[in-house]
Amino acid sequence: MATVIVKNKFLYIRQLIEDDIKYSYYNVTGVLPQKTIEMLTLLTTTEVEEEFKNKQIFLIEDVNSRQMVGSASVYFLNKTSTIAKVAYIDDIIIHKNYESAELREELINNLTQFCISQENCIKCTYK
Repeated sequence: MATVIVKNKFLYIRQLIEDDIKYSYYNVTGVLPQKTIEMLTLLTTTEVEEEFKNKQIFLIEDVNSRQMVGSASVYFLNKTSTIAKVAYIDDIIIHKNYESAELREELINNLTQFCISQENCIKCTYK
């Protein structure tokens, strides 16, 4: 999705993919909210796929160390609508060594841009 430089660190904001869960499970779960970890571990594959119809998870990865340093969830309201789709950014978690207002702002701006350009949302809010 996007590469940003914050505090002289190259960070990549991208969507969670299946390989993240298969090959980097502990690295990924270190930056996910507890409710998402429970969803991934307790639900069947079919139930997880159903959950992801209205939700997408994004990760922040340190390009140099390949460590996951943050995450955020985007919930879509009226996902099937072609006229009034709305996105809600929530569950923002950033590792304490990377936390900054600049990174949080970059994350929200990138996710908002994704929601508008890729998902055709007419509105995007965050908590």
